[in-house]
Amino acid sequence: MNKLDLKKVYNLESPPISECPYCGSQKFYKNVRAGGRTQLYFNSNGKKIYDFYKNIVLFSIGKFVYCANCHKKLFKYRN
Repeated sequence: MNKLDLKKVYNLESPPISECPYCGSQKFYKNVRAGGRTQLYFNSNGKKIYDFYKNIVLFSIGKFVYCANCHKKLFKYRN
């Protein structure tokens, strides 16, 4: 396994890896904070119909991308 360079900064559109070098997962995530106002629609018996996230704003927090499976830090990204 090659050691990852956590100081070099990459674009999210062209990540330096296609899979996690620790577990092989091809899914990654970055931490975000969500804010805003939205509506939750439900019918007359209280059963949820759908969530409406159109007005939610996401703010990046942190500067690293992590593996969605093993949660190890993979690379630094540019906002």
